[in-house]
Amino acid sequence: MADKTASAARAGTGRPAGVWRPAAFAGISGRKELRPADLLALARDAFRRADYATAWLISDRLVRISGGADPLPLVLRASALARLGHAARSSEDLARAAFADPSDRFANEALIASADIVAGEKALLRLAAATEPPAPSSLAAHLQRRGKTALIRCEADEAGITLLGLATALMTLRVGWSGERQSDAIDLALATPGADGQPPYIGQVKLAWPSDETAVAFTPDRADVLVHPATVLRPAETLPSLAAAAAAAPGLMVVVPVYDDADATRACFAALLANLPREGAVRVIAVDDKTPDPAIAAFLDVLAAEGRIVLVRNRVNLGFAASVNRALAMRRPGEDVALVNADTVVPPEALARLRAILHRRRDIGTVTPLSNNGEDTSVPCRFRSSPLGTAEDVAALNTLAWQANGETTVPLPNGVGFCMLIAARLLDAQPYLPTAFGRGYFEDVAYCLAARELGFANVCATGVYVGHAGSRSFQDDKRWLVRHNLERLSRHFPDYRAETDRFFANDPLLPQAARLEAAWLGRQRGLGIVLTDRAQDPATIRRAAASLGLPSDRLLFATIATGESGSLLKLRGVGQAMPQNLDLRLDVEAEAAQATRYLSRAAAVLAVDPQHLPQAAVSLVRKAGVRPAALLTSHVGGLSLGAGWTDRFAPRHVPTERLASHLRKTGLGVSLVDTRPLLVPAPRRPLRGDVLYLVLAAGEAPADRLITRLSAALAAAPKIPFTLAVLAEPTAERLADHVAWVGAIDDDDLVDWLHFAGHGPTLFASRRHGIADERTELWAQAGIPVAFFDPETQEPQSEGLQLRLPHDAADDAVAATVLAWMARLTRRAG
Repeated sequence: MADKTASAARAGTGRPAGVWRPAAFAGISGRKELRPADLLALARDAFRRADYATAWLISDRLVRISGGADPLPLVLRASALARLGHAARSSEDLARAAFADPSDRFANEALIASADIVAGEKALLRLAAATEPPAPSSLAAHLQRRGKTALIRCEADEAGITLLGLATALMTLRVGWSGERQSDAIDLALATPGADGQPPYIGQVKLAWPSDETAVAFTPDRADVLVHPATVLRPAETLPSLAAAAAAAPGLMVVVPVYDDADATRACFAALLANLPREGAVRVIAVDDKTPDPAIAAFLDVLAAEGRIVLVRNRVNLGFAASVNRALAMRRPGEDVALVNADTVVPPEALARLRAILHRRRDIGTVTPLSNNGEDTSVPCRFRSSPLGTAEDVAALNTLAWQANGETTVPLPNGVGFCMLIAARLLDAQPYLPTAFGRGYFEDVAYCLAARELGFANVCATGVYVGHAGSRSFQDDKRWLVRHNLERLSRHFPDYRAETDRFFANDPLLPQAARLEAAWLGRQRGLGIVLTDRAQDPATIRRAAASLGLPSDRLLFATIATGESGSLLKLRGVGQAMPQNLDLRLDVEAEAAQATRYLSRAAAVLAVDPQHLPQAAVSLVRKAGVRPAALLTSHVGGLSLGAGWTDRFAPRHVPTERLASHLRKTGLGVSLVDTRPLLVPAPRRPLRGDVLYLVLAAGEAPADRLITRLSAALAAAPKIPFTLAVLAEPTAERLADHVAWVGAIDDDDLVDWLHFAGHGPTLFASRRHGIADERTELWAQAGIPVAFFDPETQEPQSEGLQLRLPHDAADDAVAATVLAWMARLTRRAG
């Protein structure tokens, strides 16, 4: 099915780019449960009919079902977007598809066929390097599509190097090679045709390892020839010694491989050289891995001339492992080694503390610090990266980590090479990183796993924090390198994936991450604390920031969960901000006191819809003596509050003038929160009349009964006037005739999504949030008909483009009113 669908997407022709017609919702409506395979079939049919708007709609649904993890729906959506004239958006989807799975054939073939020269060539090389590459004839066709005549694959082992070539025509290539000391050229004849005597032509040639060379780079004599990889590395086990070991007192050698990103490189050396350990012999070896940036080369020359670093310069680009190995070959007896990426920020005392921890036990082989981007050692976002911040931010977090965790270590499956100390005793037994992983990724993991087999431990120093920008050297190639090398690693260490899965599930670093966050939070002043019962969503963040007069990065969301084990306060920063792991048990005296301190030090506290908050929230606020404090009311339900809120919280903020007016009539004093700017739609003309969108409030369950009544009313109509498109996830029991469940769409993405789907009349179906939703006004002002529930009206009222529905109207009555309203809109449009 996937093959047929992708072929249909590639082969679709007909409607010229830029011509738009609405997507057909009717094809995905009804009682049949549409599984991904069914949606793929519908997408294939849409492409065959050249109905690219519907193809976009269905493939977009598939993208949302998979969460963007499956490349095929992204390729399909990209194909539809390209045919609808949206080249830039199409390229974005193709890039996402390649990121989701860089080895995916459909994604790479789509990139090869695209107009993106660089991405297309990278995709072709990924296909050629796949475990199961395409047939030679397919590779030749891809070469011709990219305007290339030949492809050379380079393979190396202990015995030597093999060049395997494939060409679209009979030819002999002159391939130059160069190492650190020698250079020459070799002829590669591509003269053997395929089985039918036709192109492509293939050939191969072998080259013994030139003496004393650790790597060889290849350059063909023609610009229309691709080489992959352009540099091959000698297996680490056969590396020659580059420098005689000089007798010296045991010390520390810091190794920094450098390739690109001048700004990050300067920041790295500025921090590193200022914060080297003050005790013992310390030297810094910078390995210039043939940087393409003259500014970086000049910068390193200056540092070397000043005697601040020892500079090793590669004549060919070797990648991380081989560059590190050039420095490791210079190691003196007894020297520990610190591997430091050129995009790290090393704060004061970090290296000294890491080394002290390294020598606490003889079995410790590697030590890795905490970091914002340290994979298994990442904080605050566990196992994910977060923003680097300034050098001052890094230094402050390093100080707090030491105060919180001191010399505490936690065992790791492996160290992480962005900043990893390696003990001299381990290096004596295992002197080099493995070079089988090519340009980078997992050579540090393989080294650490092999170290464990020798009896050494890998640990995280939870009292040390080092900043890391991350992925700047490989950029968009990282994902492919990771996946490609993970397969190789798993062959050598088959239990590795299961072990890392257990580490992820149990997360033994979580307590130390929380202690660091608690130390950070204890130093903060001027935060706005938001008490709420819901997960963060864009509207609540926007409204909370406006209510408290603070930027969103100064907000701290506090949710209280109650259960049999007591009340748990979860403190979370907005997005990726600290904290992300700090949970406090309010039934434990010390932790409850800690929570009270945080609230008492806040600049302000905002309670969002406090009628939904548990009693523990009231108690916490009273103990903290919070002033100033405010309420945010986001809907019209349950407005009466107990004294625990009303005698301590004022004013009461609301997001819309309609809600403010309603609450004032009930005797409540309120103030309007200005939450602009919101994304305002710019609808295509004419608006759609064949669909009614049903939008729900964030976190609110679908209005199942209303949807059922609308479905029945549509079925009873003499002619089906429209399809109801519900922006929520379906379940089997929710499926109904004339109802299309298009999936949940984030509020921030909705305007963009409707731009492609086609704007049409919209029913905001929440009875509680109707007059509190800013979009009911903004969309009507943009010319889009909207219907919503309003407690101010006793009868349906149609005013201009707005239909106001009684707050307590029965679902049958609402369905009849909406159908009549849609009919009037259709007549008016006609």
